Amino acid sequence: MGGFAEASIGTPADFDTSTFSAMVVGSFAYSAELASFIKEDDFKSYYYEGKQGAIILSMIGEDRILATLVGQNATSS
Repeated sequence: MGGFAEASIGTPADFDTSTFSAMVVGSFAYSAELASFIKEDDFKSYYYEGKQGAIILSMIGEDRILATLVGQNATSS
């Protein structure tokens, strides 16, 4: 995983996709070590929730990560 965004939809102009992508890859690398420590093969998805929204990260195959950012104003339709 190289840590670069292949596509982006609905991203604000001031959002730094390069930095975000690098942090997402780092998160998976860290979590792989954590999984190994507790004798798991790996973790396939992560969910982070804060006051302003949430981030959902999911492995797609062996070398892709789907990152979904959900703002506090999101609604389901």
